[in-house]
Amino acid sequence: MRLYHDNFHKDWKKLYADCSTNKHPSSLSLRESLNLGLQFCSNLVKHHEAEENNLFLYLGSRMPAFKELFPSQYKKLYKSFKELDNYLNKCKDGEELNLEKVKEIMDGFGKELWSHMDEEVAVLRADNMRKFWGVEEIWRMVW
Repeated sequence: MRLYHDNFHKDWKKLYADCSTNKHPSSLSLRESLNLGLQFCSNLVKHHEAEENNLFLYLGSRMPAFKELFPSQYKKLYKSFKELDNYLNKCKDGEELNLEKVKEIMDGFGKELWSHMDEEVAVLRADNMRKFWGVEEIWRMVW
């Protein structure tokens, strides 16, 4: 799980750094920047949908965090993902990209997103998993 989250964090940092300077980076074209943002949103939604529709259901049968806490956090975060995705799509369709607006949207859910992802990783640590699952069961899990 940490590997997936680290990849999201890498893309987040790139997008956020570009927005923080309020200057379009010379290393990426406008189209590449928009595509990076849209890909980030799309991959994040797919990742969370896979968790919610598969992993959370299975783990939630024994682990309360996956039945109650994480799905409720995701529902709040989803609105923010969609807000960023919608704005970037408007820009891709011709609206002028406002990096301050992108930063504002990202600031609106950044702390909550990274707290959520760090919490998931902590709950999936081996010592915690063993509280709910036997070692043989863990080895049989399909991730």
